Amino acid sequence: LELEKAPPIWFVENALRFRHLVSTADVGAGGDASSLAQASPAQASPAQAGVMGIGGTEGLSAVAVPVIDGNIILGVLAMTGTKERLGEDGFGEARHMALELMAAQFARTLGRSRVQTETEAHMERLRVIQEESARLVTSLDIMAIVKMVADAVERLAPGNDLYILIKGSGGFTLAYDRAPVEEARQVLSLEGTLTEMAVSDREHKYFSNLLDYSVPVLPLEAAIASALMLPLQYEEEMLGVAVLASGEVDMLRPRQVDSLRVITDQAAISLKNALFHADIKARALTDGLTGLCNHKQFKSILSNEVKRYQSGMNPLALLIVDVDHFKKVNDTYGHQAGDEVLRGVAEVLRSTVREGDLPARYGGEEFGVLMASSDQAGAHLIAERIRQKVEATSFPSRSGPIKVTVSIGLASCTMDMKSPSDLVERADQALYQAKAKGRNQTVIAGTIMEPAEKRPERPERRRPGSAEALLKKYRGQT
Repeated sequence: LELEKAPPIWFVENALRFRHLVSTADVGAGGDASSLAQASPAQASPAQAGVMGIGGTEGLSAVAVPVIDGNIILGVLAMTGTKERLGEDGFGEARHMALELMAAQFARTLGRSRVQTETEAHMERLRVIQEESARLVTSLDIMAIVKMVADAVERLAPGNDLYILIKGSGGFTLAYDRAPVEEARQVLSLEGTLTEMAVSDREHKYFSNLLDYSVPVLPLEAAIASALMLPLQYEEEMLGVAVLASGEVDMLRPRQVDSLRVITDQAAISLKNALFHADIKARALTDGLTGLCNHKQFKSILSNEVKRYQSGMNPLALLIVDVDHFKKVNDTYGHQAGDEVLRGVAEVLRSTVREGDLPARYGGEEFGVLMASSDQAGAHLIAERIRQKVEATSFPSRSGPIKVTVSIGLASCTMDMKSPSDLVERADQALYQAKAKGRNQTVIAGTIMEPAEKRPERPERRRPGSAEALLKKYRGQT
């Protein structure tokens, strides 16, 4: 074509840029822009060549031909030439036709490359989905599933912030805040957020540009310019929601959104299985009537705490609490009323023991309280508080309020004890003495104590942690 040079023009970051052999410059709104808009050739005179971004040489003419693959405009093929080389007619019809043929061939070549690139990217996404889905079905641990979802999202849409919230009875608990949340206790209200809209509509929502939105994505202080909300739903049950966010607009392509939906749909199934498993496990470790730790779990934790004590750790005390004349309650008011009394006593235990103490349903009308890091005097104070609170409480029933009392046996662990059963036996003996002495009192094994009201109250020793933490610590050893 006897042209001086033939540099191409491309789309880069939503703007046209002119790429020379050694430099890049923005293209203005000249002949090139109209050529793209009309998908037809455009020609510039020497005076217009600079407007097209091609100028800079005196007497230079230019022509721009769109490069189109189907309905997709890939860019513009622009060429320049001097009047001396082109002649009076400039590029002319023949050269225009030749350039259009070149642009068509160029489009086919780029089209094949684009299809190949998209196919490879699609295959990579499918591979990631297959691998991460296979991982998700292997776990029944909720936090492990949360971490797997985060890993999958990072592979499919790297560099963005991820938040995962798990739905509970009190609302949505933040389980992943750009990193795993070790103690998932922060409950968030989604009211008035875009995430609430996605959860309410039970469908994913992608906002590519939130710069002009006043409604927040989440009730968190975060600068978010684009966000994808993915409800974690199993059939009709809402289990949680995953939110992917970025400080940049247009963070995702449509196929990335589709891939992320597949992963979170699989995650919802795995999460449901994990929650179901956790519920079965909790039922196996929890008394169905009172909601306290059951006898089997209590014995397991007691055994471990006795071993810790024998290793030179903190002191350990055990209370066995028995409801006085419980058979009479059942005979007089019925077994349903008796169950209400047991639930009420369990609630007294829950609200009275210290943080770190572990109350349990020991069997029948008996309860146990394991008091780690508690000496004998501190345990006796708590025992008396339990006894006095039960005595002062009226337990409702269909036949009217019911009043009961409890007897309590207290034993502290000593180095001469060879097994947990020795501690239980001493607490049982103390309970028997409390019953024999007239009930509604606390007896310490091997000791006759003055009434609590005559003894100066000592400050109780508090242990960090919680009964739930103690349960969690030993649950895997049951």
